[in-house]
Amino acid sequence: MKTKDLELLHGLLLTGSVSEAAGRSHMSQPNASKILRKMETRVGFSLFTREHGRLNPTEEGRLLLDQIERTVHSIQQLDRLAVEVREMQGTRLSIGGMPLLSRSWLPTFLSQFLKEHPNIKTSFHTRSSQKLIEWVSEGQIDVAVAMLTVDDPTVEHNILMSVDMVTAIPRSHPLANKESIEPADLNGVDYISLGVSDHAREPLDQLFSTPNRKATGRRSSLTAIMPNERAECALPAAAIQLADKGIGVTIIDHLTASEYRGPNLVFRPFRPLLSMNIWLLKPKMRPRSRATDLFVEKIRDSVEKECLSVPPDSLFCDFPDSDWARTA
Repeated sequence: MKTKDLELLHGLLLTGSVSEAAGRSHMSQPNASKILRKMETRVGFSLFTREHGRLNPTEEGRLLLDQIERTVHSIQQLDRLAVEVREMQGTRLSIGGMPLLSRSWLPTFLSQFLKEHPNIKTSFHTRSSQKLIEWVSEGQIDVAVAMLTVDDPTVEHNILMSVDMVTAIPRSHPLANKESIEPADLNGVDYISLGVSDHAREPLDQLFSTPNRKATGRRSSLTAIMPNERAECALPAAAIQLADKGIGVTIIDHLTASEYRGPNLVFRPFRPLLSMNIWLLKPKMRPRSRATDLFVEKIRDSVEKECLSVPPDSLFCDFPDSDWARTA
């Protein structure tokens, strides 16, 4: 039996009228009568008797129609479920973000995503990159944005964006007059370092440990680069706040630098260029939902649209105090 045949018989059972059942099934009355005759021929017995202008199920028809009713209800439930899945009604996404992106950009993106897709619900977790990898591997979260990745067969990882390290300098500092900052420029300079758990700390320490060739008269000698570390901060946002108060110079990612709003700092490119990749992590061992794929698509679009992998030109523009007040 075809689905439309089942729906017609169900309509006849509910209404007792060929014309009403035909209208419910969006077909003409003659076509409905024709289908009913074919159905009775196929099963080999009458399904209805006509009494006082209405159709009543026969005893044999009642047995068949009871099962048809259950079948039609199951089909309707399946249709409703398909609609809910297609429209992602009640879908919950579990999203993880590293602290660097969880302060501003990721919540801003997530709020826009939820406004565009009101049927999707989310749980948002801010954890270290290492913890996010563990949760993705264990299937506890659907997608994570982290700065660290590992060669784990249970984790799918793809680059989302990269961030450049830039130098934040108090406006009155002598280094503020330079167009770019090199490791040797920081020798003996009051310095705010990143915490040992920050993934940019190791490559920065390696640059500082590289001997610097310094000319002395006709001779040259190798000297170590030793910034005067005044403070160590686990979060780049804390380092930039100390720099804002004049404690020293710091090297942070360009995303955190771009969030700074204040007159006390200027920013300079750091050379040699030091970039850190930020990764999208997803579990490999379970099928992804349409909502997860949609989230990944939208977050990639947002990164590309906002050119987040490149420091904005305005970051390296200097504004006098009066100009900053108008642009802040």
